[in-house]
Amino acid sequence: MIRGYLIILMSFLVSACSFVKWQAVNLPARFYNGSEINKIVFDPKNNLSLMITIPNDKNKAHFKKMPVVVFYYGGRWSGGSKEKYRFVATTLAKEGFIVVIPDYRKYPNVKYPTYQDDAAKALAWVYRNIGQYGGDPDKLFVSGHSSGAHIGAMLVSNKEFLNKEGLSPSIIKAFVGLAGPYDFIPQEPDIKDIFSKVRENDYAAMKVSTFVDGDTPPMLLLYGLQDKIVYKRNVEKLMEAGKEKDANITYKYYEDMDHIDIVAALSWYFKDKKPVLKDMTNFFEKYNSD
Repeated sequence: MIRGYLIILMSFLVSACSFVKWQAVNLPARFYNGSEINKIVFDPKNNLSLMITIPNDKNKAHFKKMPVVVFYYGGRWSGGSKEKYRFVATTLAKEGFIVVIPDYRKYPNVKYPTYQDDAAKALAWVYRNIGQYGGDPDKLFVSGHSSGAHIGAMLVSNKEFLNKEGLSPSIIKAFVGLAGPYDFIPQEPDIKDIFSKVRENDYAAMKVSTFVDGDTPPMLLLYGLQDKIVYKRNVEKLMEAGKEKDANITYKYYEDMDHIDIVAALSWYFKDKKPVLKDMTNFFEKYNSD
């Protein structure tokens, strides 16, 4: 009964939903005993801000310095907000990570690659400022779900975006993507319009597979085999490209998860019942020790 109710709530992660429903999903996060600092402006010109969630002393005690996860939320490149993913931040913070969730501009107000530049600007801000909040900029990780996984993966693989900020993907220790559309040709009218500036060569300029190489930070692709929104071939094509170009990319499939389940696994009810959180943190900690 409880599980069914929560799945209904989590289904709103990829669609419009009411304020009340999002409050219910994030209710336990409001009782988190660490620190949250919201609405930190990283781009005054476009009024873009980010939210930082900091572990409490008990949860961060086993780290000499606190590693940082920057999480990009999904929403078909057209919806979502950092506040709606507070549950992701508190779950990861309880594992000892400082978590940063930035907002970015969305379609139809902007198209690719404008929002990608927003994401790069946010990451650059984190790298240069997170030390003030107890984070270690040399232990910087990136993650994301759905379209947010695409955003994060493009930052990791395409040097152009961070180069504009005077940085490179080498500042990122590792990336974990949840149900990301890494290599596809847009079919729906709105998605075609979002990527209308890069139609050449079957949209090569928006495919993560185009850019991965031996310099790409380690990537872990997590995917639920019941996903009917983002197809498995996105993982397969990126894995193939990684193998051809000597990139460090691994993957894991979950037999019983769909597009929503994989991020719902980070919510308060499922985090101890599903392996997603453990797989993410194990991967981060593997490279946190380097």
